[in-house]
Amino acid sequence: MVQPDHEFWAEFLKWTHHRPDSMNVFRTQRARPDVLGALRRLGTQHIVFQLEQGWLVVGPTGVMVVACGAGDPLAASIWACDRADQMRSDLALEMPWVPFVDALVVIDHVDEEVGALACGAVPCSMLRSSIMDGPHTVDDDSLARITRLALHHRV
Repeated sequence: MVQPDHEFWAEFLKWTHHRPDSMNVFRTQRARPDVLGALRRLGTQHIVFQLEQGWLVVGPTGVMVVACGAGDPLAASIWACDRADQMRSDLALEMPWVPFVDALVVIDHVDEEVGALACGAVPCSMLRSSIMDGPHTVDDDSLARITRLALHHRV
């Protein structure tokens, strides 16, 4: 077995002026936004359901389809819009009045591509306040009915 040449590497690190504990040896990928963690911190008035590629959030501030935009924010925004449209259509079959179903994509950083997305985009750090701080647009009876329908997988 070949032993590493510790003296060589010690001299190399001195020559490059790097401390061994501060060197970034491996490139790390950008961390995915912790969307589920942010959704878990919502108030008790909001209920979160897992969907195929995202989440359905039902609360007094509205009904929202939330998707994680890490990797491909455009595809996530298109999926969220399509799923929100489908959700509203499904709810319309079950209820006489249906609130608007918003689509929202969570992004890890803001750049020029945000304007090209099919729906609203928000950084993960602002997701909780974006959902909770809005005006109350859905009444309690509608919330209860939408929640029952989601629990029974009818939407």
